[in-house]
Amino acid sequence: MLWAVMAKWVTIRIAIVCAVAAAFFAGTAAAELPYGLPCLAPLVREARQPGEKPIAFPEIFLDGPFREMSAENQARLEAEKTPLPFPGADPAVARGFACLNGFWEAEAERCFRGALAREPENVAALFGLVLANETRSRRAGTFLKRAREAAKTADPATRAWIEALSKTGTPADRGDWLAALERRALAEPENAFATLWLGREIVLERRRSGETLPSRLGIDSLLRDRGAPAAAVAVAVAPLRRLLWMGEPQLPGRNDGNFPESPFAAPWRIAAEFERAAGRPENAIASLRAAVRADLAWLESEPGFPMPDAAQNLGSNAAALARLLSDEGRVGEAVEVARELCRLPWNPKAPGTTLAWRDPADTCRVAGRNALAEILIRHGRWAELAAGATDGDLANAGDDSGRWRGMAAFHREMDAPEVSADGELARYRKWMAGKAGADEAPPKLPGAGDGHWAELCLETGDAERALVFSEAEERARPHSLAAKALRLRALTRLGRTREALFGFDRAFRERLAAADGDFLRNDPDLAALAKAAGLAADWRESEPKPGPPENFPMPAGPERWEARKAPEDVVFADPNGTEIMLDVLLTAGPRVLMFYLGNGCPYCAEQLAAFAPKAADFEAAGVSLMAVSTDPPARLAEASLPFPVFSDAGLEVFRRLGVFDEFENRPMHGTLVIDAGGRVRWAEISHEPWLDAEFLLKEALRLTKQG
Repeated sequence: MLWAVMAKWVTIRIAIVCAVAAAFFAGTAAAELPYGLPCLAPLVREARQPGEKPIAFPEIFLDGPFREMSAENQARLEAEKTPLPFPGADPAVARGFACLNGFWEAEAERCFRGALAREPENVAALFGLVLANETRSRRAGTFLKRAREAAKTADPATRAWIEALSKTGTPADRGDWLAALERRALAEPENAFATLWLGREIVLERRRSGETLPSRLGIDSLLRDRGAPAAAVAVAVAPLRRLLWMGEPQLPGRNDGNFPESPFAAPWRIAAEFERAAGRPENAIASLRAAVRADLAWLESEPGFPMPDAAQNLGSNAAALARLLSDEGRVGEAVEVARELCRLPWNPKAPGTTLAWRDPADTCRVAGRNALAEILIRHGRWAELAAGATDGDLANAGDDSGRWRGMAAFHREMDAPEVSADGELARYRKWMAGKAGADEAPPKLPGAGDGHWAELCLETGDAERALVFSEAEERARPHSLAAKALRLRALTRLGRTREALFGFDRAFRERLAAADGDFLRNDPDLAALAKAAGLAADWRESEPKPGPPENFPMPAGPERWEARKAPEDVVFADPNGTEIMLDVLLTAGPRVLMFYLGNGCPYCAEQLAAFAPKAADFEAAGVSLMAVSTDPPARLAEASLPFPVFSDAGLEVFRRLGVFDEFENRPMHGTLVIDAGGRVRWAEISHEPWLDAEFLLKEALRLTKQG
């Protein structure tokens, strides 16, 4: 009863405060709102609105980075020589363009923002911000408008660059943008940036459109013969050339053993895709491991408590590694990589730069879950799929979890009454029984791809359709060992033994030897092929398992993410002004810390009202709630909350735990989950408060259980 009354009281209080705030905001244009507001949430929400119309310049940054580059990252990129559109620019601008060369737009924006904080009319930084937001038209348009204003008094070359960007308002019109770049390259032949960016845009346009260039040699020469410093060539040109020649066995004029020595993950990922398409899976696996390590190295160098999804492509890169290991029959390793991703902290609503640069499906949790389900289904590991979808790494995925449970139950000859009414699952049972019509498309089930349908058709005796699906799988995953094995098995079943023997060569058998011991070890179709080829009963080649190339330049960094410990000497003040240290508070077990901007902030009141009714649920689960306010101790009692509230009026704790905007020089909203050992398992820091108490309770339990 007490909880219900208190929750109702808090709800009424927030309604009154928000009504007053709404009346104020309604009469004030977003562009005119002073930054003296207690909270910037309304401006952030405006900045995140979809649409094409540029937003007011100051507010656009509230949906962007709030922390300067770490000193370590600055030092690491200081030595990188990168071509610039404007010689003699701020070193931070040079680092920003180095990040753009490494396809790291999120970090590039951070560099340009730092330069702009020191020089508000820095045209080079504004120019970089337009390029960093090339695919986000609203942000690009805002930065371009400001750059054009700043360039009015600049030199003719600078104005020409801004004009090149201004052809259609943003670089979205590829034809005009490429033509403008070509004119700049002709006008400034000594400026390596122009030729580099022209080559980059042509290559990326080819990749986006899927069009085939009449000749790639001209573009390749443009990329290689620019007179740019050697370090920039390694960082920028090598990945572009790999994209240009994707699918070819090797780069023209380059030794196959050349790999990028880059601090950025994207060049490694591009190298991996090039090596995979060229039929060198071990090189591709090594490059993907390097991409993951580069992401983790960046996280390790960051101050504060960066969550894994702060790395631009960690989820996508690690999921690609898991799938490639699966393709090579190294299923145990593949499952381990995917499970590691699934168990990382997850934020489904991550605002700001966390999700702005990628598809939500590429976040670590979702990417790992999708890859894990696909691998388990593809290799028929039904017991693991059932367990994972019930209360493991694949649980709580909505309808997907139910369908995974249903598929696993059918294969284990068990009933699944809670999902058996699902129409797609009913069709799946029909396919399992071999009763699907010749023209009937397979059911739409998460994780079930062409490889699985080929396997299912082999099990039901439909070798003709199995061959069709296996060939589709090979087109989607060129040089996949698993897909090739499926095709050979289907050909053998169809009596096309001679055709199958062409693929059953020494290289194929060596790759099978490197796979898991039980992967196709006793397959009767492959045994029949071995007999037809006159091979011994144990027909796999006994060569040692292949590894990465000799002298492979694996970047330094950790192999997995670990939660950091919060500083033990962090001190809060209770309502009486008595100081208490964080490590003392943690003796009672894990805690959720909510940092809010005082009782005068209506958006903070919204968060407190969302969590107050759940306080008993958190306590029962062994995770205590507490709040940290910017108010002095004497005002803490005004909050009247069912969990302890502490003061940090001097903002020392806000700063030390990273709940602070270094550009705006003001505290932010922050929600942290800290386990009993003092490790920050989950963190969300933004100008908007975190409101989903139900999600955070589940996530806190999941993460603190991992120990």
